[in-house]
Amino acid sequence: MRRTVGPDEGDQPGTCDGGRIRPVNEHASSSTDEWPIPREGIAVTHLLIVRDVARSRHFYVDILGARALMEGSPTILRFYNSWLVLAEEGGPTDDKPEVVAAAPDGRTLTSALNLRVADVFALYERWRALGATFLTPPKDHVAEIRCYLRDPDGHLIEVGQTVQRPRTSDVERRNMASLQSDPRQAPLVTVRPASHEMAPGARNDQRSTLGVRRFAHVRHAAVNAAERSDG
Repeated sequence: MRRTVGPDEGDQPGTCDGGRIRPVNEHASSSTDEWPIPREGIAVTHLLIVRDVARSRHFYVDILGARALMEGSPTILRFYNSWLVLAEEGGPTDDKPEVVAAAPDGRTLTSALNLRVADVFALYERWRALGATFLTPPKDHVAEIRCYLRDPDGHLIEVGQTVQRPRTSDVERRNMASLQSDPRQAPLVTVRPASHEMAPGARNDQRSTLGVRRFAHVRHAAVNAAERSDG
């Protein structure tokens, strides 16, 4: 279990002391910049319920390249540009009184880590050599090449390389199709115009605002037309 530093335990690793994080070893950083402790906004972490924390730590650290920030249960890992929290199975707690924490059964997919990589084939070969077992080799799906592996508890991990991004016009066609089918149910989403539609030096937030206004105007007109026809 995680321990809090006491008055005679100031050098215990992987614990908190008056808000200051102590590293798990001499090579880890004690800076809060390494931890999901935002000074403003939100930091996203992913909680994984596992049967054996030490086994899962080995998988994510020694095979997938994560870095341990805190040992024990839970174990906290810095995982590239995000964090993983490895916690044991267990019964309800006072803040989730009717929820049981359990590792996946391996057959039903409800959530998955989705890792976007620059070279899926190189990573596939590297992790296989270290002992990872993939469901299949990387498969080409036009817009991306992807493959899947499982961690020791059956958590599914997607590894994908994007090779073709949808063009703005493609996104707009899908949005217009949803408007035509039922304009009142169509989501209001941001559509970023192509770069040639903006004046030189325009900022990204200007592009986003223009896209929202343009789509909102079309959606508003379509909804009004639908309501008039219903009346």
